[in-house]
Amino acid sequence: MRGESEADSFVIAGDNVDVYENLTGIDGNGLMIPGGWGAGSPLKIILAMDQMLETVDRDPYRIVPMHDTNLPDKFPSRRTAAGNAVTQIRLATGATSYV
Repeated sequence: MRGESEADSFVIAGDNVDVYENLTGIDGNGLMIPGGWGAGSPLKIILAMDQMLETVDRDPYRIVPMHDTNLPDKFPSRRTAAGNAVTQIRLATGATSYV
C-alpha cells in the first residue's frame, strides 16, 4: 500500500505472514518463523518475508499480517455490534475515518 512517502507505505502480507511473530520471532527474538499453513518451501516463505521487510526499511509493523487478531491493538479500530474488528491501516489525506 503506497503512502504519500516511502516512510508512509505498508505491505499487505496476505497469507505469507499470519501474525507479527512470523516476522519478529517468538518474544521478539528476531528469528523469522514461516507460517504454519504455508505451502511449499519454508525457505522461500522466509525469503519472501525478508523481501517484505526490505520494502519497508525492516520495520515489521509496516507489514500487515491479515490474520493477526492483535491488529486492532496496533492500528485505529472499532468493534461492530457483532463484535468484529474494523481496523484502519492508513487514512488518505483529507479522507474521513470510519473507525
